[in-house]
Amino acid sequence: MTRNRAILLGLGVGVALGAAIHPGLGLLAPGTGKAAADASGKIGGLFLDLLWMCIVPLVTVSVILGMTQLGDLRKLGRVGGKILLFYVASAALASALAVTAANVVRPGHAISAESRKRLAKDFAGKAEEIVGTGEKKLAERLGKKDPSVLETLGQLLLKAVPRQPVKAMAEGEMIPIIVFALLLGAAFTLVPGPKAAPALGALEGLQEALIRLVSMILWTAPVGVAALMASVVGTVGLDVLAALALYSGTVSVVLVVEGVLVYGAAVQFLGGLSPLAFFRAYRPAMLVAFSSSSSAASLPVNMQCAESLGIPRPIVAFATSIGTTVNMDGTAIFQGVASIFIAQAFGVDLTLGQQVTVVALATIASIGTAPVPSAGIVMLAMILQGAGLPAEGIALIVGVDRVLDMLRTVVNVLGDGVAATVVARWEGTPATGAALAPAGSAALDGAHGAR
Repeated sequence: MTRNRAILLGLGVGVALGAAIHPGLGLLAPGTGKAAADASGKIGGLFLDLLWMCIVPLVTVSVILGMTQLGDLRKLGRVGGKILLFYVASAALASALAVTAANVVRPGHAISAESRKRLAKDFAGKAEEIVGTGEKKLAERLGKKDPSVLETLGQLLLKAVPRQPVKAMAEGEMIPIIVFALLLGAAFTLVPGPKAAPALGALEGLQEALIRLVSMILWTAPVGVAALMASVVGTVGLDVLAALALYSGTVSVVLVVEGVLVYGAAVQFLGGLSPLAFFRAYRPAMLVAFSSSSSAASLPVNMQCAESLGIPRPIVAFATSIGTTVNMDGTAIFQGVASIFIAQAFGVDLTLGQQVTVVALATIASIGTAPVPSAGIVMLAMILQGAGLPAEGIALIVGVDRVLDMLRTVVNVLGDGVAATVVARWEGTPATGAALAPAGSAALDGAHGAR
């Protein structure tokens, strides 16, 4: 059995186990089911920790080597500019699609006053906990309490240069890490070849070792994915899913449109690659993203999937590393639909100007969203505040956010691969659909070994 099929099997087993331990079905005592879900979550968390262990060193080394392999600072600026342009344009399109769909479907009108009060009561505490924790961390990071979306983005940019790179690495601050790696890589291009060769050779060896390590970790993916899915399915309330079915369906449909139709068209017409070949190669990253709800945890697999398509490693390094923090189209869709849904549920009629504001804020907020589970909820609170909408409406949707978070993370990760594919073609090195270097894609034996 290939690794991809084993992960898919783990996904199915996890869903079945989660359903079996769910209190709503009554197969187990409530306390036993909760204990089983908690245990599954801890096992799945160990799998995520193994992936997180590789992220910082892999990003740092890959970006440094990517800089040196480009060899020209002007080329770096050109490649980086194209990647960022693609990310901003796709985020704006995603936000616009989300707001349009929410206006057409009008999911907020399907929530009765009774359901709204019940959801607000049941999940107010959880919503306050998520938002409060996120705002506290953000305030500590930015040195300001209750910042707006624009202030948050501005402060993140101002703090992009790390005073202590090692501290940034220890805390997993992706933007400062990438900036440090870019600057160090640029400095290496100015060092004479004989002097730089030993250090660059060591970094290349470290990069290959990290790729092999990720390959080893992925052998545990079927168990990790099964545990994560069992934990999620075993704790999500079935009554909450029923009450928010139209909202959840709207978000899910827009995510599918973005992930399949928009991205498929971009890969086909802008990247010159068959969408089927692209999605086939990206199955491992999609499965890890779905089960982990974390773009950052998916990064090592994301990079390997892009390389398995024959995309040059420097472009892969930039597109996936930067995309993990900047490219959040799935989050932009969630924030757009959620904002309109909350307005409708509370009977607030948004003007065209307010809806344009929602699109703009969702686009900007998606760029500043952390690549970790439920981070979009914190940014949503800022969007609601900026658009003059009731922030307490977050309590209406937090009950189903974990499930939708899994779906939007898949779109976020796919967007990184689409950007790498498109920019590679723009740079005259289009994806071939087959790995350029076997060592760079060794972990994907199940993904491209059959090709």
